Amino acid sequence: MMTSLRYLSNLLYKHYEKKVIILIDEYDVPLAKAFDKGYYEQMVTLLRNMFAQALKTNDSMYFSVLTGCLRISKESIFTGLNNRDTFVRKEKKENFYHGMLLGLLSYKDTWGIWSNNESGEGDSDILVEIEDEDIGIVIEVKYSENGNLEADCNKALEQIEEMRYQERFQDMGMRTIIKYGVACYTKRCKVLFLKEE
Repeated sequence: MMTSLRYLSNLLYKHYEKKVIILIDEYDVPLAKAFDKGYYEQMVTLLRNMFAQALKTNDSMYFSVLTGCLRISKESIFTGLNNRDTFVRKEKKENFYHGMLLGLLSYKDTWGIWSNNESGEGDSDILVEIEDEDIGIVIEVKYSENGNLEADCNKALEQIEEMRYQERFQDMGMRTIIKYGVACYTKRCKVLFLKEE
């Protein structure tokens, strides 16, 4: 079982000659059941090893997405995967944090959210429209390869200004526009913002 996802992805890659996208939904459900039934430690070990085999250095994988809702704080099943970071190009690292932000923002179904949408003189990372409050939000995400989060937040804000990503909201007559520069580095993140009223 520990090697099953890696083995399956290798077979799919070999057959279709395309790298595999691995989607793992509700990984936390077996953990919750294992906790109730008294074999939690064994399940943590199984999942940790399964994910390490499938996700850490799997040459057949293009990318992966994991979803769950339980907080696993005492012992992480993701121990050893964080190194899912040094092997990936900067653009893919930015895409990871970009996607994570989109997921966090999408919980408000009354907000309009656009990703990589044309605005001003380029494609902004994330645009959020809070129509009932007349607020437009522009978010630019950077991966800080050298760990200088503040400098990369400022670069993100400068890019918003230079590319005029806020123009979409200005054209709509939005009363308030908030610009966020977000910089991420492994488990650390910094956010700077500017507000126009």
